[in-house]
Amino acid sequence: MENGTISTVKLESGVVLAMRQLTLADENFMAEAKKQRRGNALTRAMQEVLERCTAEVVDPGPYQFLDAHGKADWHRMCAGDRIKAMLELRKLSYTDGEVYTVENVTCPCSYVWDHDFNIDEDLTYQPLSEESAELLREGKPFEVKIDNRLVQFRLQSGETEELFDKLKRQKPGRKMAAGLRSRIVGVEGLEARDIMDWLDGNNGQSEKYPGLSSDDAEQLRDAFDAADCGVDTEVEAECPDCGRFVRFDLPFDGILLPGKKIRERKRARRGMVSSGR
Repeated sequence: MENGTISTVKLESGVVLAMRQLTLADENFMAEAKKQRRGNALTRAMQEVLERCTAEVVDPGPYQFLDAHGKADWHRMCAGDRIKAMLELRKLSYTDGEVYTVENVTCPCSYVWDHDFNIDEDLTYQPLSEESAELLREGKPFEVKIDNRLVQFRLQSGETEELFDKLKRQKPGRKMAAGLRSRIVGVEGLEARDIMDWLDGNNGQSEKYPGLSSDDAEQLRDAFDAADCGVDTEVEAECPDCGRFVRFDLPFDGILLPGKKIRERKRARRGMVSSGR
């Protein structure tokens, strides 16, 4: 349903938002952040643009901390919702918004090409399950048993991503454990300060904990993924030259900026003007 430049958008958790189209001012803001190429400037800019473009919450869905007709809280909402919202915002804002061109895809055979993905047809979406929605609605942690201990965890969000960045700075050389720890609320029989060592044994330096096996760590990641909602951003493209399939992560640095087709139309218009047509 649309009202001028405002559209209602339903995200993967079930939350429904009213969103406005991008403006030229938003594009300027994003372009400057992309140009900086430092830290999390671009990530923060994308979140700020989402905040600017979200007019109101129409239906809070499973988020008990949101109010109908209030503001969205992108820091606490699921990361999967944020990705879906950016894709929907692109569709709302540009004529060819459903098509996202990934430039300079490179095949092992050395062939390089630009590949078009249809946001609706070529990406895999995972809605939040009813079980996960109910736990989120009630404010309860998610649970899984790993290494004979009950592990309580939460869905990925801006908060967990911020904690991940903090732990990476505090615990250099322990990135894998930091990624898991950022999602964990508590582990049965452990103090919070011991969870990192339980995960990776402090890279062999812990006298108390040997660390999880890779299989246990994978089961923990699987539990995270099964509970979460979102978009599978690993995509596949067939090389036009050799026919090999190449897999890569969909880049988001230009998702809220004009795409290649828009730039091509701009160049074509300039050509028409210069030729006097």
